[in-house]
Amino acid sequence: AARLGPLVGLARGTQHPAKTEWIERIHPEDRTRLLESQRAAVATGEPLNHEWRGLKADGSVVWMLSRAKAEYDAQGRVQRMIGVVMDITTQRNAQQALQEYADQVKQLLYRLVNTQEAERRNLASTLHDLIGQKLTALNIGLEIVKRDRDATAAPHVRSRLDSLATTLGETVDAIRGVMEDLYSPELENFGLVAALHSHANRFKEQTGIATTVEAAEPYERLPRNVELAFFRIAQEALTNAVKHSGAASIGIRAWQEGGGTFLAIEDD
Repeated sequence: AARLGPLVGLARGTQHPAKTEWIERIHPEDRTRLLESQRAAVATGEPLNHEWRGLKADGSVVWMLSRAKAEYDAQGRVQRMIGVVMDITTQRNAQQALQEYADQVKQLLYRLVNTQEAERRNLASTLHDLIGQKLTALNIGLEIVKRDRDATAAPHVRSRLDSLATTLGETVDAIRGVMEDLYSPELENFGLVAALHSHANRFKEQTGIATTVEAAEPYERLPRNVELAFFRIAQEALTNAVKHSGAASIGIRAWQEGGGTFLAIEDD
């Protein structure tokens, strides 16, 4: 433990022989905060626990941790502050390196998500322009054949045409569902709530699970990447419910409160 006389002198507003030298050893950007913290510690009797940057004689910067507590006499006057000042530069540098690494990972994840979404959109466009249109044309042609042949075709031929038409229709619906899973026009054009309603309705048709969306209007639009993250979370939650929960009903709630946006998905 060390007597931190300069801290007491500054807190009481009195002169101290080490005052000027001590202030000059505090980094200018941290000076005001540190002095305010030590004054508050003296005024309230609470311990001082503050991290700050110090300047060494050669001008280099070190991180310091001050932990101290004021001592008072019987009349409640400050006598001194007893505590320690520790060099935590190594720990702070390690924390900074870890934070920089975390930021790099976050940026890489952002890039990965953006790349995935671009691929999803391209694949959805390809399905629509190539497979979707060809299947639609095939469906129209099959309906023409059915109409022209119904009168003269044998029963087994008509039955086969009906079966092919049913299979083709199911295939078109499946392809359309895949395209909507890959890319949601409602999300792009109208926002999260519209996309959740559209997806919930389609999910209910595909699975038979009663799926409802509760969201108060008006609903403030969010940045595109945020809305996209919410939507993908909802998609994955519904998929998990089908795979693992055996649920008969699922409720989706989205609301905005206190400057935040919240999403809750719960099954029965």
